[in-house]
Amino acid sequence: MEAQMGMNVRINRGGPESLDGRMIGVQKGYLVLRNSTGTVYVNSSHVRSVTDLPTNSSRGMSQAQFIKADSFNGVLHALTRKFVQINWGGPERIEGFIAQVGNQALMLVVGQELVQIPLYHIKTVKTAGIYASGGSKGSQGSRGTGGSGGNKSGGNANNNNSGGAKGNRNASAKGGRSSKSRSGK
Repeated sequence: MEAQMGMNVRINRGGPESLDGRMIGVQKGYLVLRNSTGTVYVNSSHVRSVTDLPTNSSRGMSQAQFIKADSFNGVLHALTRKFVQINWGGPERIEGFIAQVGNQALMLVVGQELVQIPLYHIKTVKTAGIYASGGSKGSQGSRGTGGSGGNKSGGNANNNNSGGAKGNRNASAKGGRSSKSRSGK
């Protein structure tokens, strides 16, 4: 696979776990791809195929930055206390903060839940949200601006993305106004 360094490839031929990107790293136990969503770490034990894709760009690449670890589990350890997306697609895809990585399982904080995921079921991992490389592409909202409207990433459980305190969970902490009516004048 090292011969495919710098080339555009597809990991796994089809389905929700199929992934396209530029191969920027071949490490012991994992592959590293860069695509429009950022840097994706792929557990080698879940790679069924690697297909070269046609490209108009040259194979040469500048020195790409990515986590270098002794194994895929080492990558997970390096991402502790980061917001990540685990597994590329399908029903196994989940996003949250890695709280702890043990010998057999990973603890992921998803909202107010603590989810335990066996390490052998993790196929891919990438940083997500505002902590992803290149920034977040859809949540430029009201970070530190006092709760102004339009913060898509702050929607509530009913998918209310209208901004303000109702649509921005952090509005009260950031100085935003409450959606409750004011009494008395």
